[in-house]
Amino acid sequence: MTPANHNFDIFKGAKWGHTLTLKVSGTQTPVDLTGLGPFVLTVKHPTRDEVLFNATVTSDYDDTGILAVAISSTQSDTLTIGTKPRYGLRDAENNPYMTGLLNVKYFAPDPS
Repeated sequence: MTPANHNFDIFKGAKWGHTLTLKVSGTQTPVDLTGLGPFVLTVKHPTRDEVLFNATVTSDYDDTGILAVAISSTQSDTLTIGTKPRYGLRDAENNPYMTGLLNVKYFAPDPS
């Protein structure tokens, strides 16, 4: 299986979440996730084969193909601004679904 490739912006110290709908290549048909969970999204160092953290992935693991991915503010705070850590999304059988880079940007919270 060839995983999809997509890069995301992420803000250091901020929560990040994204809902993904996985579809069969070249179609609008959702991937049937029944029996394939749990999924894991692993974030790795940009230049070393070092796992930084695993993001939370939730799903009903049914025929809708929907996954929700969440990175906590504590996790994103460990990333270095300007770097591009790699990520990979895989199922319980270690099949790859998605890969790409996280573009780490500066996050300034609203003044209190």
